[in-house]
Amino acid sequence: LAHPRSGSTVVSHVLQTHPDIVGFGEHHEGYDDLVALNGLATRNAWFDRSPDTTHRYTMDKIVWNHHGLGDDVVGHPDARFVFLVREPAATLESYRRMFDDMKTDERRLQSYRNRMNGLVELAERIDDPSRCAFVTYDDLTDRTDAVLADLTGWLELETPLSRDYDLNSKSGSQSWGDPSKHIKAGTIINVERTPTVIDLDVLDEANTLYRETCEKLTALTAGDRQPTSADEASPQTA
Repeated sequence: LAHPRSGSTVVSHVLQTHPDIVGFGEHHEGYDDLVALNGLATRNAWFDRSPDTTHRYTMDKIVWNHHGLGDDVVGHPDARFVFLVREPAATLESYRRMFDDMKTDERRLQSYRNRMNGLVELAERIDDPSRCAFVTYDDLTDRTDAVLADLTGWLELETPLSRDYDLNSKSGSQSWGDPSKHIKAGTIINVERTPTVIDLDVLDEANTLYRETCEKLTALTAGDRQPTSADEASPQTA
């Protein structure tokens, strides 16, 4: 569960490379009930060309509010939710480069705000920290080994998640996540985005939103287990 341009494609590649997890890009769907989840499992097995293979998890990534989750899915005891967010300066710059319908700083901020609020609402609906993990892009790139070790333990995987991941036929294509060349590196890297032009008031509002969202998601997902970064949530250290 993420917003666009957050590093979600890299995370999904890392997860689906693990032998106990099957996934294939981004299906651009929501899941209203358990029947829909069964459909996801079938599609993922077909894309993986291994319909007879038993995996512990089937997965998808969701980055838009209109791809919703039903109560049966949110409340299912076997469902696990990884929340991922990225600081706004790089995110809004990536929005500018990727989305033709986001022409202004204000429009990009609106989209960012809507999804960040949507992620908090999802965490509130799940209301079970033991089934949630919270990661920021900074965590992922600056403390990669610690983040992956934390996720490995939380998912109870027998073998560790690796920073190196496999590509598939859809990696780098527009409709399946990150279309940039960076995803084809096959390993987690830090991609810096320097804004060309951004209104300082917009950036200040976005930074405040990011900080508050990190604080809320930390509170809603930590429970008895702490997120990988033990520092106070901030645009630099959340």
